[in-house]
Amino acid sequence: MRISKIKSAQLFRWLWRINGILILLVGVGICGILVVAAFSAIKERFRTNNRDTVRVIMPTGAAVKLQLNYGTFAKIEGTSYLMSPLRSEQEYTNFGYGSMKEQNNTAIRNYFFFNVADQSTHWALPHNEFLFANCEKISRENKKVKYEEESLPVAAIYYEIIKADSNGDGKINTGDKRTISFSDAIGANFIELIPNVDEILGKERLNDDVLLIFYKSEGKSLIAQVSISDRKLIAAKELPKI
Repeated sequence: MRISKIKSAQLFRWLWRINGILILLVGVGICGILVVAAFSAIKERFRTNNRDTVRVIMPTGAAVKLQLNYGTFAKIEGTSYLMSPLRSEQEYTNFGYGSMKEQNNTAIRNYFFFNVADQSTHWALPHNEFLFANCEKISRENKKVKYEEESLPVAAIYYEIIKADSNGDGKINTGDKRTISFSDAIGANFIELIPNVDEILGKERLNDDVLLIFYKSEGKSLIAQVSISDRKLIAAKELPKI
C-alpha cells in the first residue's frame, strides 16, 4: 500500500511538471503571437501606400527596392497589336532613430506594344523615367456603340505624362504639371503637344478628327483643338475670365 502511494505521488509530480511545461510552452507561444501581431500593427500604422507616385528624394539611410512588371495586355481595336502598362513598385523602409516609415509607391512608367502578327515589340518611350497619369484610346469615328462589348477601331492614343517634380515635394505624382501627348494607334510616333498643364478640366470630341481639351495652365483656363489623325495642335486659346 505504501509503495502504491509513493508511486501515485511520483506520478502526480511528473504530471504536474508536464502540465507546467505545457503551460509554459503555450504562454511562450501566445507571447510570440502577440509580439508578431504588435510588430505587424506598428508596421501597418507607419506604412503608406501611394498610387500614381514615384519618389525621387529618399530619406537618408532608407532601404530602397524597385520592381517593374507588365500589366494586363489589352487589344487595340483595328490593329494586330496588344498594349500593356509597365508598372513600377517602389518600396522603401526607414526605421532609424526618430523615424519609422514603410512606404509602397506604385505607378505606370511606360507602355509596351506587342504585334500578334509577327511578334515584334516596341515601347511608347525609350525610357521609364516619366509617370503616365492617364492613357486613353481614341476611336476613328465619333459615335457611340450599341453594346458595351463592341469597340471601334483606334485612331490614336492620348496620354498625360508627368516628367518632373514641379512642386518640389520630393515626389512625381498627380500634383505635378502634366504634358498632354499622343501616339498613333499602335503606340508609335509619340509626340508631346501641350506642356505645363496644371489640371485637366475636360475633353470633348468635336467631330471625327478634332478633340477639344479644356485645361488650366499658369493660372489660365484654356481650350485646345487637337487633330486626331495628324496628332497636331490646331489652336489653343484662353477661356473668358470669370
